[in-house]
Amino acid sequence: MSHSKNQYLLLLIFLALALVLTGCMHSQGQVNQCTYTQRGIVYFGMSIGSSDEVTEAQWEAFLRSNISKEMEQGFTVIDSKGAWKGDEGLEFESSKMLVVLSNQASLKNALAKIADQYRILFDQNSVLVEVQKTCADLLNGI
Repeated sequence: MSHSKNQYLLLLIFLALALVLTGCMHSQGQVNQCTYTQRGIVYFGMSIGSSDEVTEAQWEAFLRSNISKEMEQGFTVIDSKGAWKGDEGLEFESSKMLVVLSNQASLKNALAKIADQYRILFDQNSVLVEVQKTCADLLNGI
């Protein structure tokens, strides 16, 4: 991902957070009642060991055969970069973020299942799963 695309992605994330933190405010300044839901994020590292990476073809196959089956209501995948503390300090790697908004009571379990499948298939030490309550407002036809 190019430097300008990273800046664009950071801007989109910032704007989304600003929207959530302002109480789901419309552009006309009217505050809607927030619809509270869960947001789940799974962070997938793309490195395998010290020299290999999960290929785009491997990722696409995993996306279609594992993620799509569990998240039938929809999801977003974001290309990202991450860092984690290894034996020699911070280690950087390409990663993917799976973002899901859902009222599904078992969202955490479904994401944990996907994370565990990925961890085993691509020999990962760990895969981070995050689930939290959030405010979401789908704006149509403004």
